[in-house]
Amino acid sequence: ANMRYNEARCLWGEIVNTSRDITRIALQWMPQSKDDAFGKAQAAKVCRMTKAFSIVLKYHLTIDGGSPDGTRLEVERDDLIKGEGGPILKKEL
Repeated sequence: ANMRYNEARCLWGEIVNTSRDITRIALQWMPQSKDDAFGKAQAAKVCRMTKAFSIVLKYHLTIDGGSPDGTRLEVERDDLIKGEGGPILKKEL
């Protein structure tokens, strides 16, 4: 059980690092200036979607979604992308 735990931690760490890399690279390729409202909105969307991926993956891989009280939160995909949702999503996003 200890080996599985360590392997899971290593894999989760790789997912986190890859998500950061994807976000960083995506933001580098997006044109931005101080007055570019569209670019800022797109950058915020990229960040929210990258965060949503790890949250959705956690909910997909676990029975209770990693919730400490054991209750599973049902969330619509569009709510994740928009950054809206239940209290857990607002806290995590």
